[in-house]
Amino acid sequence: KNSLWGLLIAHQCSAQRDWEIDEIDLLRTLAGQVGMALHQANLLTQAKNSATIAQEKAQQLESALKPLKQTQGQLIQTEKMSSLGQMVAGIAHEINNPVNFIHGNLKPVEEYVQDLLNFLQLYEKHYPNPDTAIQEAAEEIDLEFVQKDLLKTLLSMRHGTQRIKDIVLSLRNFSRLDEEGCKAIDVHEGIDSTLLILEHRLKAQPERPAISIVKDYGELPHVECYASQLNQVFMNILANAIDALESDLI
Repeated sequence: KNSLWGLLIAHQCSAQRDWEIDEIDLLRTLAGQVGMALHQANLLTQAKNSATIAQEKAQQLESALKPLKQTQGQLIQTEKMSSLGQMVAGIAHEINNPVNFIHGNLKPVEEYVQDLLNFLQLYEKHYPNPDTAIQEAAEEIDLEFVQKDLLKTLLSMRHGTQRIKDIVLSLRNFSRLDEEGCKAIDVHEGIDSTLLILEHRLKAQPERPAISIVKDYGELPHVECYASQLNQVFMNILANAIDALESDLI
């Protein structure tokens, strides 16, 4: 292609030689073939170099994609946990108001019931022989049992609502969406809140006994951290530990 690749020299050293036209044409053909071979060899070398470079770039791209995929997975997990935290906080807030109302009214209800029971006992003392209809009604509702069991029932209700309040507080502490940024927190409180949320998984199951928790907390000052994210770490670690125990026990 009109490019000089090299020189092909045919030389007779013994004497002067007059080259024939056919010989010159042959040399020209050979020169063209050699030139074409050199050109193809150069193209092959360029192709190999390009393939090597492309392979290296592919490897570099693959190496760059791995951390990107990991980052993408972490972002997705973070978004999921953030959504979970918002949902938990919302549920905790919705439960908290009616439970506080019920729990706050149980004490005056207990007092009212106690007053009514005292009044009933006073009535029985001064009127030991009531009308037949009253006696039959008392036997029908088992008045003596109701008097003994009513306060116990109210006490159980108080314990139940207190339990709900504790769980709601643990959910709020777990999500901590109202505490933005890095703040000093009590790590033990976060662990206790997480354990309370996971308590249903610690109870005995038909296929395994209960999982006992042994707390051996040391003296630990408040730690500067992102509380919600740290609690999510506790949740993952403890949930994985429970999964491991269940797989061994089942």
